[in-house]
Amino acid sequence: MKVFGHDEVHYYTDFTFKLKEEGRWANYFLHKLLRHIPLQTHVILFLSSLWGVFYYISKNLTKESWYSIIIASVLLIETPNAYQSLWPATVLPTTISLLLLAWMAQKDISYKVIYLVGGVLLFGMMQNYYFLLPLLFLGHYKFDKTSINSTIPLVTTHLLFWITGAVSGLVVASLIVYIHTGQAGIIPAEWRLIMPAHDISTLLRNIIYVFQNLTEQLVVFWKNSASNGFLYPLLLIIFTFARLKNSFSNLYISIILSAVFLSFFIFSIPLAPIIQTRSLVAFSSSLILLFFIESKQLLFPRWLSVFLLLWTGLNLSISGRSYLYEHKTQSEFVLNKIEAAFSHHPANYTAVAVFGHVDNKYKEAFLFNNPERLRPIILTLGANHFIDGRVDTQQKSLLTEAVNIDTTSANNKIKLFVTKKNVAVILLEKN
Repeated sequence: MKVFGHDEVHYYTDFTFKLKEEGRWANYFLHKLLRHIPLQTHVILFLSSLWGVFYYISKNLTKESWYSIIIASVLLIETPNAYQSLWPATVLPTTISLLLLAWMAQKDISYKVIYLVGGVLLFGMMQNYYFLLPLLFLGHYKFDKTSINSTIPLVTTHLLFWITGAVSGLVVASLIVYIHTGQAGIIPAEWRLIMPAHDISTLLRNIIYVFQNLTEQLVVFWKNSASNGFLYPLLLIIFTFARLKNSFSNLYISIILSAVFLSFFIFSIPLAPIIQTRSLVAFSSSLILLFFIESKQLLFPRWLSVFLLLWTGLNLSISGRSYLYEHKTQSEFVLNKIEAAFSHHPANYTAVAVFGHVDNKYKEAFLFNNPERLRPIILTLGANHFIDGRVDTQQKSLLTEAVNIDTTSANNKIKLFVTKKNVAVILLEKN
């Protein structure tokens, strides 16, 4: 992979915009350090640490190492993580923090402390991973059929402190944003198309919108994890019935997994932003644990679970590989086209500026024409600085006034001009 996610930390010398738009104060403070580590190294560390978290969750639930290895591996390659792997440096502090929180849970530190610490940490990073936290405690609940009255209050207390941790995280993040930028609170980016709820009617509108997103994501989950034909759903139904006799003893696990499954969507109701698949790691993980895992050591359900997990993992692997391959081929196609226009290495110029547009009939046009998506491609080429001449900025104005062309070369519909100030100007032409 040459080109990663369009707003990965490596592609910005200043990460203040993410602090103001999403409250990622940890990424903001660690920005320089993260940029000094190669992205490929971030990928390895991100995947390793996240697998460690999933293994901890699985081992608590099943008590068997070999079974937990299979579960953790399937959880790792689920669709949200495959998508999120394009932002490995951005998400690495989050997965390291999750490992720390899992260690705290293993040491029997109070779950109340872990939710509060987790909220403060994770809401300063990738907030969507915070909703995984209740899964760290699945194996810690001591459920007894004769004492359900003591179990329900325990589960309720966990959920209340889980909510408290989220609120604490938002408050701390908002305070840090104000201290460092003077901005009152976190203001989401325009592309998220938020719809704040002001009254009962707008609240109902948001609930309907979020519910529609939930059903759409369930369809995406099924398409990516299931196989065509009748055998896969038939085996899943058989597996569900095989576990019914243990459903009462697993009631508390089902309650927690259901809460985690719904959590991100409920959290989205007040603002109703665009909900992206890569943000739904808690949603996807809880579904797999809820429908594919047998926590009791029963022979038939256990082996049927293993078979379904491996089958699901294969489907997720194919889906994730297809997504990453498409990103790789499209971004590197654009990279190669622009690179061919240079007569010298892009690093030899003080900056690379881009003007013009590519015809939208080409499938890669969205990369050529979108400044945010073109930025990582230009910087991956080795450019010292990227200026998009199609966006009104002070740099564009100064460049436009100073463009006294020394040399010109052409590569099909991509032209290169070099200014007297050694700025390489790429001109994209339609048709």
